[in-house]
Amino acid sequence: MTVNPALTTLLRRLHQGDISGARETIDQNPSGAHELTASLEHHELAGYCHALLRDEAMLHFLPADSRVRLESAYERQQKRNQLLLDLLGELRERLDDAGVPFLVMKGFLQSVRYAGGIDRRFMWDQDITIRPDDLEKTLEVTESMGLHAMSGGEAGTAQLLRHLHAVERVDGKRKVDIHWVFRNRQGGRKSYDDIAQHAQTVRIGDSDYQAISDLDSLTLSILGLADDIEHNRIKLRKIWDVYLILHHIDTTADWNSWFSELETDGSLSTTVNVLSFCLLILDAAEDVPNASRALQTRQDLLFVNSKPEADSIMAREGWNPANRILISRTQPDSALRYWASWLAGLPARKWHYRKLDRQRRRKRAGK
Repeated sequence: MTVNPALTTLLRRLHQGDISGARETIDQNPSGAHELTASLEHHELAGYCHALLRDEAMLHFLPADSRVRLESAYERQQKRNQLLLDLLGELRERLDDAGVPFLVMKGFLQSVRYAGGIDRRFMWDQDITIRPDDLEKTLEVTESMGLHAMSGGEAGTAQLLRHLHAVERVDGKRKVDIHWVFRNRQGGRKSYDDIAQHAQTVRIGDSDYQAISDLDSLTLSILGLADDIEHNRIKLRKIWDVYLILHHIDTTADWNSWFSELETDGSLSTTVNVLSFCLLILDAAEDVPNASRALQTRQDLLFVNSKPEADSIMAREGWNPANRILISRTQPDSALRYWASWLAGLPARKWHYRKLDRQRRRKRAGK
């Protein structure tokens, strides 16, 4: 789905505190406030935008029905996030008792450190990362909390560690993603011990948590967005996550050292292409001049280097293979090896997602 340029302009102006510019965007948007509201809902940014508009006393510039829809999205977001905050607190207590260290990833880290507070970011779940050797203990803890597997629950820990990067455990509207690597592919296998040395302390609610570093957060967000691009399921929320981190650390990060580290890991080509995609979609290169300059030094790796190309990537849906072909070109493995690996895992993935679909249908039917 393409992105209305007025939406990205509004978000950037609100984030930068440009109130007159934000009002001008609302007033002059040719598609009207109703289409902007629908786009915010689709891209899971309605609650976030409500909070920004509320903070700047700008909600009254919207039609009444748009205000109601944004407020409803924010209230749902608040309730879900409170459930997840309670879950995170209980999980830490149980894991501490079991002697299992963990780091917070995404979720509340993104919300608190980059988006402005625990109520700001739309969240389906909370992610943590653990040592692979602690997976069995962690699953025992989550089971004792009443959290269950959405699928794959019968698989042993050895199988999970070999084939996946994380597992989900869920109880109603509470869900935790338990990672042992960022992604289970070359260039994405950063584990707890790789990132713990750079951990930071983040205040979430009334408690301090150990969380992954800003650059590791950026790496994780980019690898996750690459996966969404690959599967034609891109939401502007994920692009905005990358932008918020970039904006937060642009003047302090050592971009060339980070690029060198990614080159060693094998994820540099994926990273620079996803970064370029994000900045083109948001038309935001000037907002992060240091990162943008560093990106220009890697032009030789860029396949995504124009706004029309970025818009095409965003618009692709369903089984269109073009985005998967694009991502395959950025992998450290050869394209042939990438496609061989993808085809080899296809039966297991189809079984996994069919099982998830059956579970969701049973839940909707009230069974």
